[in-house]
Amino acid sequence: MLKYSDQQILAKALKGASTEVQDKIFRNMSKRTSSMLKEDLEYMGPITFAETEEAKLQILQTLLKLEKERKLKINSLNPSDLIK
Repeated sequence: MLKYSDQQILAKALKGASTEVQDKIFRNMSKRTSSMLKEDLEYMGPITFAETEEAKLQILQTLLKLEKERKLKINSLNPSDLIK
């Protein structure tokens, strides 16, 4: 999924995420990509809650599109289970 997501959108979504979620994402990236994303987060500065939520929604839409195209299998397609 990470290769299909815009890095700036991912950075905005992670800006409002817990350290646990951030670490899970970083562990699933190459060291180089993870390092670049961490740098983006560090230098991004403050963003609004609405920007973070919009980025999360865009990622969810990407996930659902990949599921529809059969490029990704999601265990549950109930959006209330995916948005946390």
